[in-house]
Amino acid sequence: MCRKSDASGNPVFPRTNSDRRFFSVRMGKTRNRKIIAAAALILSAGTMSCEKRQREPESREALGTVCSVNLYESGTESKYGKIFARLDEIDALFNLSSPASDISRVNAARGAPVEVAPDFIKVLSEALEIARVTEGAFNPALGSVTELWRNAKIHTDRIPSKTEIRNALAHADFRKIRLDEQAGTVCMGDAEAKLDLNAIAKGFAADSIAEILAQGNVKGATVNLGGHIYVFGTKKDRSPWKLGIKNPNAPEGIPAVSISGLQDTAVVTSGIYDGFFTNGSGDKNAGGVFFHHIIDPETGFPADNGILSMTVVCRNAAAADALGTAFFVMGKEKSFAMMGEGAFDPVAGGRPLAVSITNDARISASRGLEGYIGVVLNDYTISFR
Repeated sequence: MCRKSDASGNPVFPRTNSDRRFFSVRMGKTRNRKIIAAAALILSAGTMSCEKRQREPESREALGTVCSVNLYESGTESKYGKIFARLDEIDALFNLSSPASDISRVNAARGAPVEVAPDFIKVLSEALEIARVTEGAFNPALGSVTELWRNAKIHTDRIPSKTEIRNALAHADFRKIRLDEQAGTVCMGDAEAKLDLNAIAKGFAADSIAEILAQGNVKGATVNLGGHIYVFGTKKDRSPWKLGIKNPNAPEGIPAVSISGLQDTAVVTSGIYDGFFTNGSGDKNAGGVFFHHIIDPETGFPADNGILSMTVVCRNAAAADALGTAFFVMGKEKSFAMMGEGAFDPVAGGRPLAVSITNDARISASRGLEGYIGVVLNDYTISFR
């Protein structure tokens, strides 16, 4: 399928007024939380082949979450099977809970070179490039710090001390990581350093599924990997997709905004409402302290810059995934300034577009989304940059 872009490399959003429906999906990055997105898409009859077709979306556990794929009239058991087999392959590389995964073996090697799969090299290489361009706002070497927060959430409900954070940050320099593509090895360069690729692995998985869909002549599909969304092709009537972005103040309710005209595109949101825990009373509204999961690599604590959610729209799902985290950490002004400079073109395969929602009830969106984004809730005002 031809992937269209304009002269600047931006995704092309075909205009349509034929379908006003959209489906609201959970688009926050999730950790240790299982999510199945609701889809309000109407199916219609299609041509049957000799292989049994599946009209219902397939959902299975992988990558630490629930992964949902809907192939609509193109769905067959073999196609779903191939997709989820690929997800299992990727999970085997990046699962921090499995001692046998490539990432766990690298983290356990205390800085020694470890032979890893080509897919692992590919993902880490892109992660390091995004880390370089964002000046560490996205940091794949932050594993020693994120491990402290995971343990706090799972085991102690006690936030890490400043001393623990400071000691962990001393071993979070992504510039020390060495990749040897010819030998197929990764070396952390620091015995105490650890990788955390959670903020890019699901995006890579979405890109991998898109390749399978293109090879399988699928006309249209939606992919939801625990809130990491990829829309492929078009709907049956050849109109593009439309998604809703959560209201971060009421994530279970009506979306704050909608984005239309989406085709062959990833939409990934980093938001404060997922992957959190509340220390103290257990209720943030009754004296507890609220901690979300997006860690600022400079401080080692959850980023606190007024952003409630940051959504990235990009052809490259891995880039959208990592940049969502980076932009959230960088803040609104610096993120939109860097996008305007075109700094991410070599990484993203086209300039990424973004939507930020801040705690002053303002929505800021890339100029390239003008005409395709609409405010659903009157609580917010929108401007384009």
